[in-house]
Amino acid sequence: MRNLEGETKCGARAKAPHLCLLLVGMLLLAGCASAPDAQSLEATQPSVDAYLLLDTRALASPPQPYPAHFDIARNGAIVVQTTGNLYDVAPQAFLLSKDKPDLATFAMAGDRVLTLVGGKLRLREEGKWVDLLEVPLGDVKLAADAKSIYICGTPPDKDPTIFLYVRGKGYQALLTLPQPMGAMCLCAERLHFTVGPGIFSLKPGEKLRQEAILPAFSQISSLAVDEANGIIYLSDGKALFALVRASGKFILILPDVGGEIKFHEKSLYLLTQQMHALFRFDGLSDALTTEGPWLIDWGQKKESKEEKK
Repeated sequence: MRNLEGETKCGARAKAPHLCLLLVGMLLLAGCASAPDAQSLEATQPSVDAYLLLDTRALASPPQPYPAHFDIARNGAIVVQTTGNLYDVAPQAFLLSKDKPDLATFAMAGDRVLTLVGGKLRLREEGKWVDLLEVPLGDVKLAADAKSIYICGTPPDKDPTIFLYVRGKGYQALLTLPQPMGAMCLCAERLHFTVGPGIFSLKPGEKLRQEAILPAFSQISSLAVDEANGIIYLSDGKALFALVRASGKFILILPDVGGEIKFHEKSLYLLTQQMHALFRFDGLSDALTTEGPWLIDWGQKKESKEEKK
């Protein structure tokens, strides 16, 4: 097992480049949209169906915190982190044989479960847990796919840093941040992340890309990307927003409901603390890229038992 604070894959300590937030030429994003009254919605206008997938109140009771973190596997399995365990939504079963009080966070690496328990990065593979790496970092966030694992955290007495770990190749420090990261997600092998009011993206071997600066936000706590439609979804925990790249529009989707978000197979998923529930929104990206009014149909708010295609 390697130690993340020690050597890089080349066998020597390496310094990550430092990210400077230059709030120059701030992106001016137009507009704020809200759903119209249902009677004003014409039949030709798109609607968004909201499905209730999970009532998280069943997974916790005060003083235990309600679940606030989840991820989606490549095959569509939805896993929610509870206090010390992981809950698979479809079979309604816990994945860990017993609670782990030192379970810090987790991510889905393709179809496999990746956990950070007791400072160790572990991967569930062929029915066994494999220790990958010691991670002596604070405030750790994970994002992964079947090939790569991105780790962001704060080393002792150092600035927050983004690391890339690839099995068989080791790890490397990619970028040092001026302040703790707000959120990150992996889409099409590109890491999207937030620092303060800024949204950035990074791919190994390419230059850092600034996606947007949103001066009204002090921190963006969750991020999801629909690459096909050029939409960045974001939340500050209190509301849900979308940035449509093609039009430059910045759209308020839900003014009083926010939380952690994921995008998978044309649908947006939202785990909200305000309603203690996990929702799936179908048709949202289509609605946001269509001119004219649209409506979120909460009448569809029910548990979806059909396999999502």
